[in-house]
Amino acid sequence: MTHGLRFPLLILLLLSGCSRSQRDSVDDAGHDHAAEGPHHGMLMEMGDGELHAELVHGRDWATVYILDATATSACPIDQPQIQVNVTSGNKGRQFRLTASPEKNERAGSSSRFVSADRQLVEALTDTDCKCRIAVLHAGIPYGAAVPQKGEHAHQH
Repeated sequence: MTHGLRFPLLILLLLSGCSRSQRDSVDDAGHDHAAEGPHHGMLMEMGDGELHAELVHGRDWATVYILDATATSACPIDQPQIQVNVTSGNKGRQFRLTASPEKNERAGSSSRFVSADRQLVEALTDTDCKCRIAVLHAGIPYGAAVPQKGEHAHQH
């Protein structure tokens, strides 16, 4: 990463309320995961494989599912929202996805987060934008870079 990009990204991470650095989406341990999530979305590893994010979107909506280490089962978290941080050039924006619990999830906990913000979908599909999902679970911040078109979400 060039020094010119570090400063805007650092500012963006600080603005997202993270008290320490985000755990990156890396699969260096050689974990074997499906290329597609249970909702047929793009999978991204968070932390050291403790969690996964699955991104599904349409023309004017986006949903992020928080999954367990195997990327096959829901992992509800106690947060009312998660964020997608977007940078393009030297500008940054934040989009919030609101908790939308599945029927079997206890009150105050959700594995599904939704947004009907068309600008978020445009950012997710714009090759000039870099998007990062930011999640807080059990007091630990997790992050996953959303791969741009043509990139693989998981390294195998």
